[in-house]
Amino acid sequence: MKLAPGAAAARALGRLQIALGQAERAVTELEAAARLAPDSPEIWFVLAQAHTRAGRKEAAAHARAEFLRLEKLRTPLNTP
Repeated sequence: MKLAPGAAAARALGRLQIALGQAERAVTELEAAARLAPDSPEIWFVLAQAHTRAGRKEAAAHARAEFLRLEKLRTPLNTP
């Protein structure tokens, strides 16, 4: 799935902020990305990482669950 430019930029910035130890800022950017591209498992995966680093266990669990749900929809059933 190709991301809209705004979602791709927000995801990239969120990843950078995680790497720099700025988890709270990353959450803000990645939540914006998830609003722009709610069907992107990649964004939900990185958002789960940001929530985890920020110490938000419930939010991280929700983002992980959404990632897994979307990933299942994308992966063919007969894939080994």
